[in-house]
Amino acid sequence: MTSAALSCCLAVLHVLPLQFVRGGPRDQASTVLRRAVAVAVSTCLSVLCVQCTRSTASLAWLGLRWDWGALALGLSLYSTLFLGPLVCAAADCVAGAELPRLPAHLLLRNLVIAPLTEEIVFRACICTLLLSQRVALARVILLSPALFSAVHLHHVREAMCYKGKSLWQALLAPHQLFQALYTWVFGVLAAFAYLRSGSLLAPLVLHAACNYSGLPRPPRHAAAALVHVGGLCSFTALVAYLATGPYLHSEL
Repeated sequence: MTSAALSCCLAVLHVLPLQFVRGGPRDQASTVLRRAVAVAVSTCLSVLCVQCTRSTASLAWLGLRWDWGALALGLSLYSTLFLGPLVCAAADCVAGAELPRLPAHLLLRNLVIAPLTEEIVFRACICTLLLSQRVALARVILLSPALFSAVHLHHVREAMCYKGKSLWQALLAPHQLFQALYTWVFGVLAAFAYLRSGSLLAPLVLHAACNYSGLPRPPRHAAAALVHVGGLCSFTALVAYLATGPYLHSEL
């Protein structure tokens, strides 16, 4: 089986349990628990599948190691990309506003379960698999996130089951199309961070932080807009600088 075909199989293996686990709406605590168990099992199977293609018993290719440089990389990418929203949130806190709060089971899903399982499958497994077959680095960074984006279409089924939407209404909903684009862009950034650092910690921190922040809100005034622009410029400069350095993944 080619690396591309096996990568597609791993993506399907990751998302199928989310479709077949019975339960109510996705944010219900019992549904979150059942899906967490199912996706943990499918993630372990993905690691096993990729490990069977390798000649060594070591799991070092996963990048599951502590690395201060990778931690700094993930936090730097996040803090520059979200500089505007972070400054605005800090200003709101100073003014007495409360930060939005989520139930514990949703925090566990958004900040631990989803980032960890998705980064293991889509970065550690799929990126490593493609690199081992000598797929060009740029193609790995740009094309592997397409699978990451595609699996997030499983929300279409929820729109059909719980909101009464038809298949085409759910697929072509503006928020669904935007989510597909947004998850692809994030996947490109996460793949870049993983391959650049050689550690899963960088995309893991980035993923959890972005899940917590959500989509940035438009700036409310000129000063906030300037901070947003400054953050985006800093982020662009950081990525351009990092792109010229060595890529530390073990397959490169």
